Amino acid sequence: MNNKKEISFLKEEYEEVFSMLAEKYPKLFKKNSPLLLKVGVSQDILADMGDKIDKKRLRKFFQSYCTEKRYVDLHIAGTPRYDLNGEECGIVSEEHVVLREQAKTNAELRTQRREEELVRAAQAKSSKIEKAQHNQAPKRKTGSKNNRGPIKKRRADEGNSKSNISNSVNAQKLKLGLRIR
Repeated sequence: MNNKKEISFLKEEYEEVFSMLAEKYPKLFKKNSPLLLKVGVSQDILADMGDKIDKKRLRKFFQSYCTEKRYVDLHIAGTPRYDLNGEECGIVSEEHVVLREQAKTNAELRTQRREEELVRAAQAKSSKIEKAQHNQAPKRKTGSKNNRGPIKKRRADEGNSKSNISNSVNAQKLKLGLRIR
């Protein structure tokens, strides 16, 4: 998932949905002074607006709207909540404050885990790149064709000693008048 693309999409969507809601409910949706919404206000909006707004778009809007710092800072026990007409209808309970804090802690933990996963993925990718570069490093030559290095030279010497032995054996056979195979 491309987060930058989705974030910019949400900003455009957010502004569009906010304008639509501010036009329909001017006492509730004010640009610079958010009000705490009553619990279940999204269902009220869907029931009131019908096909004029998509449920998924509204849900994305509220996910963004309700996590803005100005809105979150209003969550204090006893603070009034407002309905679609901008009238008080309930207060923030102590339970809602606790739930909000838990949600905030969970979000921070998810963010921390995502960051750790990104670091691990970057380290793994870096390790793979280093291994690939090491494997592609030019091999050292052991010498020219005549100088084959220690192992090849030893084998060549062993071959010469074998041929030297067989040559001396053959010479002995010739002296004795035996056939050489």
